[in-house]
Amino acid sequence: MVETVEYLWMLITIPALLIGSYFDIRDRLIPDKIWLIQLFAGLFTLIWWGSTTNDLGLIVYINIVLGLIFGLVFFMLGAFGGADSKAIIVLAISSPIKFSFTIMAFDGDEIFPSIFFMLTNFMVIFIIFALILLIYNISSRSKFGSLFGETGGSRMQKFNVLFSSYRVSPDKLLTMEHYDPVEKVVDDEWVLHTPLFEAPVDDDTWEKQTKIAREKAIKDSIKTERSYLWIRPQPPGLVFILVAYLF
Repeated sequence: MVETVEYLWMLITIPALLIGSYFDIRDRLIPDKIWLIQLFAGLFTLIWWGSTTNDLGLIVYINIVLGLIFGLVFFMLGAFGGADSKAIIVLAISSPIKFSFTIMAFDGDEIFPSIFFMLTNFMVIFIIFALILLIYNISSRSKFGSLFGETGGSRMQKFNVLFSSYRVSPDKLLTMEHYDPVEKVVDDEWVLHTPLFEAPVDDDTWEKQTKIAREKAIKDSIKTERSYLWIRPQPPGLVFILVAYLF
């Protein structure tokens, strides 16, 4: 029984994450109907499983509650986009236990909820991504010179940027998408602008805001004849969540 329901949860979750990842790569905007379908399919399967076992186990309820808490907190802090937060919440329902694909997969003695493992994998992927950016930034000195020769900012801001952003030539910004400028002009000088958390907004509003910020950064960089501009890429978070889930 447990084996069967695990495969059902996979058949519900993986296609949803794959489709969501496609839209995330293409537009950075994901239709809500993907999560609604995953949510109702996951709930139906969970209720069916519960009706046959007569005991879902405390770990299942803990997993769902933690998924809801993590998703909402990350969104309210601005650390995750709306789609990423929704994916985490729905994942806690459509994959409420740690899979092992054996008849002993769930015996009521699970210690850690499945969402814990998924989020741990997710953080590992982000750390790898950050280290790749650091290596690239160090190597970019041969092209752009001193890392912050044309940019002001605190040590903490510079440390943040080294692991989350990279430099590009202003002329390339005209053809680029899916990035956030992390520099702005203040009193005729370029300074880093790297807020750790942003105010929560829906994905459409967020896209409009980032578009305005990009246009202003391009205009200012051309006007001031910058040789580079620090930008923060907008990685497709759902791809990271998909990989974390598969692991």
